[in-house]
Amino acid sequence: MCIAGLGACDKGNGGAPPTAFVDDECSHEALKCVYNCIFLDDKVKPYFEQCGGIAASCRWLAQKNVSIEVQFLLCRILFFVAVHRADIIDQLIQHDIAASAERILNENVEKLVADPSVKDHGAINPSTVTTEVLKLLFGINLACPSGKQQENDESKEGGSYRELLKGCLVPIFKLTFRLPAPQPLPMAAPLSHAIHVLMQYPYRSMHEVWTEHYTQLVPRPMSLDESHTYLVDALIALLRDTIGYLIPTGNPDDATPADRAQHNIDACLSPLILVIQSIVQDDVVACAQFAHALLPQQE
Repeated sequence: MCIAGLGACDKGNGGAPPTAFVDDECSHEALKCVYNCIFLDDKVKPYFEQCGGIAASCRWLAQKNVSIEVQFLLCRILFFVAVHRADIIDQLIQHDIAASAERILNENVEKLVADPSVKDHGAINPSTVTTEVLKLLFGINLACPSGKQQENDESKEGGSYRELLKGCLVPIFKLTFRLPAPQPLPMAAPLSHAIHVLMQYPYRSMHEVWTEHYTQLVPRPMSLDESHTYLVDALIALLRDTIGYLIPTGNPDDATPADRAQHNIDACLSPLILVIQSIVQDDVVACAQFAHALLPQQE
């Protein structure tokens, strides 16, 4: 019933304009019911699609002044519905999910930059909303060719998808390079999800966005060249701090402390290493900076 009601909002009454969404506690609870049904039973996904739930969700997210509860729940619903469904990802793109995702990321990352403590304000807050949007972007990007493949064949549909999503790089960079990393494990949400999305973009897209917007992406005034050094230093610090937390003795063969045993070292480090790899393959200066910081130096 909740799902059918969501779809009905998008269809309207005959030739009348679509029914306005009501953003209140009752609708929030209804969306939680929809999410729980989809999460618990895969058979609900096609019903959600048949009832117009995808179009309705995208149209609702496209509206301004949507509450963070609705942002969180709709992004989570769309993420689950789109898993392993390239056709649904096509629908999301057609319904301009890229513009909604960019706007919602900008809104919530700006709140985090202004006051990092808002991440502690309840279960649904700017940090958790950001995480849900990043998960949705990750799922959409999985339908795109890999970074190098995209750069070698711009005619592929996946390449155009990632081009549409390129605007999301600005808030993702802000999250990665303007906010303090989570503690004690730096590679935790939402930063870990930002890194997962970054590893899906080709270097060229990241370089273009950074060059155009770098003054917004660094914590203090600096030149473009200085911002490149800042980016490298920040990624090195993130890598070192993550390794330092996961392997406190410095010896990977030592037993992992009990309070950190739940973290998979490879899963934490691999996305970050892939982002660094993407940069060093195409940026000679950055490659030299990473090499100097991370590799043994000759006496």
